[in-house]
Amino acid sequence: MIQQAVSDEVRERSDLDWKRELPHGNSEETRDEFTKDVAAMANSGGGTIVFGVEEDRSTSAARTIVGASSWDDSRQRTLRTWAFNSIHPPVHGLEFALIQEDGVEVILLNAQASADTPHLIIMNGSFRAPRREGAGTVYMSEREIESHYRTSV
Repeated sequence: MIQQAVSDEVRERSDLDWKRELPHGNSEETRDEFTKDVAAMANSGGGTIVFGVEEDRSTSAARTIVGASSWDDSRQRTLRTWAFNSIHPPVHGLEFALIQEDGVEVILLNAQASADTPHLIIMNGSFRAPRREGAGTVYMSEREIESHYRTSV
């Protein structure tokens, strides 16, 4: 499955994000990057983050399976805790799957579409609402945030 995506040079899109590695350590910067990505997926109708695949920076296409190291119950608990405690309202129902591709482990994180949007993160001392825009992540404008609040009630 993942090898086929690499062979086909599948590009990132609003519901697919390639990540070279799992978040390592517990630094604020690492946590903020992870929660930004999860909140963006939840705010954009859901999607999958794939850890262990290097992307071509110029095209956002899957380039190489590098594998995701250090996956265990402790790491999964940490990531779930970050999604619950650092995203407001919390993102529930994250699904993790470990798959093997030619003896290399890749981790899939599926973030479901959420009825509780917008999901906000704290960045540089203020609330921000990330969302996916094609292969990238952008921050919602005030009007977009207002629209999400209206449709979630």
